[in-house]
Amino acid sequence: GNTELEGLRKANAEHPIEVTGKKLRDLMSWVDRPITETA
Repeated sequence: GNTELEGLRKANAEHPIEVTGKKLRDLMSWVDRPITETA
C-alpha cells in the first residue's frame, strides 16, 4: 500500500543517479524553473 510506495520513492530519491542529477541541476543557473521531486 502507501507505506510500500513511500519506501520505493525514498529509495529512488537516494539512488546515486538521482543524487548526481540533483547536484548537476543545482549548477545550472540558467535553468529558471522549480525542480520538482520525481516519483
